[in-house]
Amino acid sequence: MGHSSSDEIFFEHLMKEFELAEMSDIIKEVKEMRNSLVSQRKKEE
Repeated sequence: MGHSSSDEIFFEHLMKEFELAEMSDIIKEVKEMRNSLVSQRKKEE
């Protein structure tokens, strides 16, 4: 199994794209949570 078939390469790229998409979604959620916490604190002051 020295050489990768085009299918294997395709799936590897898909997985990398998927991981990047997942990460950016998680980062977005974290930022939104932080923003809502900050705005809640400002309201309480």
